[in-house]
This record gives sequence, C-alpha cells and structure tokens, in this order.
Amino acid sequence: AYYASQQEFEKAIEAYQKLIKNYPNSDLVDDSQRDIGITLMKAKRFDEAIKEFDRLMEEHPESQLVPEIFIEKGIAYYNMQKYDDASRIFEEFPEKFKNNPLRSKAIYYVALTQQGKEDTSGALRTFQKLIDTFPLNEYTILAHFRKAEILYGEGKYSEAAVAYKEVLNLDKKNKHEDEKLIADAQYKLADSYFKANDYKNAEPAYQTVIQTNSDPKRVTEAKARLKWIREHPK
Repeated sequence: AYYASQQEFEKAIEAYQKLIKNYPNSDLVDDSQRDIGITLMKAKRFDEAIKEFDRLMEEHPESQLVPEIFIEKGIAYYNMQKYDDASRIFEEFPEKFKNNPLRSKAIYYVALTQQGKEDTSGALRTFQKLIDTFPLNEYTILAHFRKAEILYGEGKYSEAAVAYKEVLNLDKKNKHEDEKLIADAQYKLADSYFKANDYKNAEPAYQTVIQTNSDPKRVTEAKARLKWIREHPK
C-alpha cells in the first residue's frame, strides 16, 4: 500500500481499519487485517503484530492467508529474539500445512532460529535439509549462502567455496532478486579460494569481482589480492 511504502504506519493502519469497519463483509477484510499486521511488523511493533495475526486466524480460520500469517507470526517472534517461540511455529508449519509452498520458508527460518540460539551445527543440518528437499527454490539459494557464511566463519574455506559457488550456479538458473547477496557470494567465493590457498581458482574469481562488483572497496580489495597472487606465483 502507498502508506506503508511511505512508512506512514499509523495512516496505513487507520486506512485498513476503516476498510474493515465500512465493508465488514468484503472479501478484502482478511487481506486488510493481514496488512495491519505486516505494517506493524514494518514499524517493529511485533507484539501488536502477533495479536493481529492471532485475531485474523481466529476470525477467519478458513482464509487462504492463514499459512502466510502463521509464518509471519513466527517471524515476529524471531525478530523479538524469542527463538523458542519462533522455532515452535516454524517446526509445526510443515505438518500443519502439508504441501504448502511456504514449507521451504518455514524450514529456512527454523535454521535461522538455530543460528540465533548459536546452534550452528543444527543450522547447517537444517539448511542442508532445505537444499535436499527443495533443490531449486528462492530459499534454497539463501540456504546455500547462509551455509557458506557459517563455514567461512569457521575457517572451512574450501567447503565455503563450494557453497558460495552453488549460490552463483543457482542464480544463473533462476535470477535472484537480491543483487547484493549475489555480489557478496562472488566476492566471498574469491576470498574463500584465496584463504584456502587455491590461487588458481581465486584469480579468475577476483577478476569477476573487478568486472561486476559495484562496491569500490570490494573492487580495490580484489585488485590488491589479484596483484599479490600474480607477484607470488606457485
């Protein structure tokens, strides 16, 4: 909605509430109630958002929006760092909404809550479960990236390179909307090769960064690494 895009949250909520009041039998009532919750999420008023989501699910249990709202409620808890509450919702989702296309999103957020609780080994297993279950999906590419970030942070650079490479391969098959994430994956791929002493693969990876990355700092760093590689032939 216009109001929400302008972050005029109160005006947006008032507009949705007015629609619900004036047209209580409209097919748009549950949509408007959902939008109130989403607007509250954008305003970081997560407790209020949860109440709106609960209200929608109680008053419109047959609404097609219920699976989406169920997940949004979990995300609200996640944003509040109430990871146990969030995890319970995300883990319940696949059983509660069998074959729903949002299952991949629920599994992805299970892994994020595990990361929030510093259970990196559990998060890695869950990201891998998502990758194995949904080989080509918008959350699969995010799972590969998060997996790579964990491995990179643990100093497992060769394994991280494999995961970053998969992010880029998936992006070629199905262009991802987050261009920054793809650019980060390309840079981290080069950096992973470099830190794994795999200079043969690091060199062309850094060249790609120089050619495609819009971040001047990253380009400068790539040029410096490339210069070092060429001055220290193996």
